[in-house]
Amino acid sequence: MVKEFLKLSLIDEKQLNYNFKRILAITFTNKAAAEMKLRVINSLNDICYAETFPAIGITLVQELNLSESEIKKRAKVVLESILHNYSDLSISTIDSFTHKLVKTFAFDLKLPVNFEVELNVEGFYKLVVSQLINSIGEDAYVSNLLKEFALSKANSNNSWDPEESILDFALMLVKENSENYIKQLRILDADELETTRKEIVNTTKSFNETVVNHANKALQIIKKYNVDENDLLGKSRSIVGFFRAVASKKFELDDFENAKFISAVTEKTILGKSKTPPSIELQEASNQIVEVAIQLHNYFIDNEKIMRLCELLSPHIYPLLLLKKIEDISTTKKNEEQLVFLSEFNKTIFELINNEPTPFIYERIGEKYRHFLLDEFQDTSTLQFQNIIPLLDNSLSNGWYNLIVGDGKQSIYRWRNANVKQFGSLPKLLNQNALSAERENTLTRNYSEKYLDTNYRSTKTVIEFNNSMFDYLSEQVLIDEYKAIYYKHAQKSINQSEGFVTLNDGLIDKELVDETTLQLILSYVENALEKGFTYREICVITRSNKHLARIAEFLNTKQIPVIASESLLIANCIEVNTIINFLKASINSKDVISYTAIVNYLYQSKQIGEVVFYEILNKLSKFTSVFELLIELGFTISKENFVLDNMMDNCITITYVLGLTKTNGLAVRFFLDEVAEYLVNKSSNVIAFLEWWEVRKQKASLLLPETTDAIRIMTIHNSKGLEFPVVIVPYVNWQLYKEDLTFIDIKQSKITLPVALVKTNQKLNSSEYATVYSDEQQAQALDNLNLLYVAFTRAVNNLHIISLQSSGNKHKTVGNWISNFANEKLQTKHPNYFEVGINIAAKTKHSSSSTNDYLLNELEYESTTGVIKIKKSFEAFNSTGEIARQQGITLHTLFSKIIKQDDVEKALEYSFLEGLIKKEEIEFYRNKIHNLINLPELINYFTTDSVKIETEIMCANGEFLRPDRIIFAENKVTILDYKTGKQHSKKYQQQLYKYKNALLQMNYKNIELVLVYVDELVIEKF
Repeated sequence: MVKEFLKLSLIDEKQLNYNFKRILAITFTNKAAAEMKLRVINSLNDICYAETFPAIGITLVQELNLSESEIKKRAKVVLESILHNYSDLSISTIDSFTHKLVKTFAFDLKLPVNFEVELNVEGFYKLVVSQLINSIGEDAYVSNLLKEFALSKANSNNSWDPEESILDFALMLVKENSENYIKQLRILDADELETTRKEIVNTTKSFNETVVNHANKALQIIKKYNVDENDLLGKSRSIVGFFRAVASKKFELDDFENAKFISAVTEKTILGKSKTPPSIELQEASNQIVEVAIQLHNYFIDNEKIMRLCELLSPHIYPLLLLKKIEDISTTKKNEEQLVFLSEFNKTIFELINNEPTPFIYERIGEKYRHFLLDEFQDTSTLQFQNIIPLLDNSLSNGWYNLIVGDGKQSIYRWRNANVKQFGSLPKLLNQNALSAERENTLTRNYSEKYLDTNYRSTKTVIEFNNSMFDYLSEQVLIDEYKAIYYKHAQKSINQSEGFVTLNDGLIDKELVDETTLQLILSYVENALEKGFTYREICVITRSNKHLARIAEFLNTKQIPVIASESLLIANCIEVNTIINFLKASINSKDVISYTAIVNYLYQSKQIGEVVFYEILNKLSKFTSVFELLIELGFTISKENFVLDNMMDNCITITYVLGLTKTNGLAVRFFLDEVAEYLVNKSSNVIAFLEWWEVRKQKASLLLPETTDAIRIMTIHNSKGLEFPVVIVPYVNWQLYKEDLTFIDIKQSKITLPVALVKTNQKLNSSEYATVYSDEQQAQALDNLNLLYVAFTRAVNNLHIISLQSSGNKHKTVGNWISNFANEKLQTKHPNYFEVGINIAAKTKHSSSSTNDYLLNELEYESTTGVIKIKKSFEAFNSTGEIARQQGITLHTLFSKIIKQDDVEKALEYSFLEGLIKKEEIEFYRNKIHNLINLPELINYFTTDSVKIETEIMCANGEFLRPDRIIFAENKVTILDYKTGKQHSKKYQQQLYKYKNALLQMNYKNIELVLVYVDELVIEKF
């Protein structure tokens, strides 16, 4: 992508300042977009200034047929142009591009002009469902439906709580492939939906009554003729057990496949083999029971399809009935808060452009951009691609170059609407109409395919292992349609170094899986450290967040530093939870739980003793407010000020009063940032904030530098696109198939519902929708293989796979795939242990810490009223001291605008226009400045441009210094500091020596210190 971007930027010498502006590069994540921007800048910089001409420069020389010097010359122009016009460097995510497009045409697309993008869809719908549940008792329709829904779930031996099922349905509303189904449901009113529900209930009731009657009839015959089970086929396991189960209503539809029942129908007898002929009565009983069995079987065959459909629909009919209520609540909420889902952008654009040859919203973009470069195409959704096709069509029609890059083996976002099939089908388009057929022709005419078959990341050992494994697995587990995705998947290796791959598999007791897996992880970490790898070069990759948290906790107990999303959540910090509990207590004086949490923090942070702690716990219910509680504990806080202040001020007050930053200032800082961001678009309403925080806390986390020396623990999805010298992949034992929700078209005339929501479980496989089930199975097989591919290809040197499974697990897992491959293709070292390659030391020894530690200063607090008083005293000029102080500040400001002597008049003019000085004061300050800088000892310091003015210096201990003026000469650096008022040499010299020490640490030599007393025109040099 970067190479093609640079080629397009450098190819036309006459438009070097403009070429890059005509390119739109789109990728999938913000991190990938930032990385591509960095690579573009770094590549140009290396071409221009690196001592050795870089590999990408050599490639450009060859492909552009230009000399090395010409490439350098052009690269300098492009680099300078990009740096001066950085906003014109159009490299972004597809979502950012779509958002920008929609924002521009919000009015045309009938969206709120000041809309806010809602990224947390699940959190939004949780609030919607809660509001729906809260309407019980107020809305008779909702109340009745939820009551019946809860009863139906209880009767089915499921959890009676309907909230989770309704949320699952609500989340289906925003999936791309659900839109056509939802449209068909929207046209039905409440009465029509209720009719469908009654049809399902009545059909099920009628079927159950009929089969129960048949079963009772058979049992009556058995009783009438006093039939002994020993005379029947199967004896104690005869057909009688089947009839009893049906009669007692304890049966499944699959029970009608009972072998004895089918045998009775086909063989026309229920009698077992006997040496003596059966009696006339027994034969008559057999004939009558067979007749009942045949009638029951025929009835089942006639009604099987409708009954299996009713069985599928029953658990999910109630959410369908609540569709309009859910949409009404969500629409109202979105309108009130002016929210738009990111997923809605694509639908909105598609509806507008689908049948337009030249969509008006693209006319401006089509003119601006000539070239489109699409990365991570396998993760693009159907609608996203459909919305980009008009741009590609327009560009290709004008003869411009376009590029699509993707890897179907890394498509792991199907749950976020990614459609790998459209990548595999290129240049053909999946969704056809007359207009798309024309666009497909344009793609086909300009289509050229190239396989990128060289791996520049991993060692030969890792690459060959992965080539072997995925060649084997793709043949074994994928259908032909998906095998094409792994066509030519094998990669060539550039790095011929030895690597090391290990694989642990096999069945062990369930209780030992965790313990053994964690010990193996620890052993691989310790081994990597012994071989010279650092913590930050090791990554543990898991399938689930549950395992991520477990591993992080275990390694922490071993004093091993880790960075994991779960461990960095600020909601896990007691100080942040103390602020939240204080806010809860401030709006609910009876919230004893929050009171307890606050007191517990004070006890844990040793601000109160054990005796006081238990005394207060016994008195909690007696306090009328949290403020009274704190006053009792000796803390000073004003309820009146708290009520009047906004929420940000309140959070700062809580932090200050309870001393929260003394124990974990970093987490508190990040939390206050979250509060500040919330208040940008929201009101300072505590209840609304607490509702928002319940959702936000699941993602709000600390941000640590990439260079922090700690083991990374992340999910497979988060690891995509990254690389690490040592990769450990534990818990490779997840289930191969998990049921999900999907929409189906109803094919039964007896059910008036056009579409319905069903679960993709075994019941679906037994119905006429079995192909839906098998399609989902095959799609999940590809998903799981791709997850393995992404996880195993992150490793550079060492890859460790841990695939231990519980011996009692009855489900098929990816561990079965791994074991089959290992047993057939690898040589075992020990039982259930395989290794490939050589475990060699890291080529470069690293220090144990990648960055210098630094401490953040504790948060400082200042009384707002104090600040106001200071401002008033300045404005009043009510004393000689205050006037002198104000003049000193003004002079400092003026000197900060003066680099050379010629800048004096400009500085005075700017200060006057800004209101810093009055017109009548200009002459006073002009004389002050000229008298000073014309002193023989100073004049040379104002004749050069090599100056830094009030530039911050960050010291190793985290302290910031800001010298007034630093002058750089050929063999000397001078630090100059202005002081107003009386001389205080010792104090001011100490400050200058701090500046000097900071510069010495930056490797500057021969440093001169100059102290300037502005009022007295005295100069001290030392």
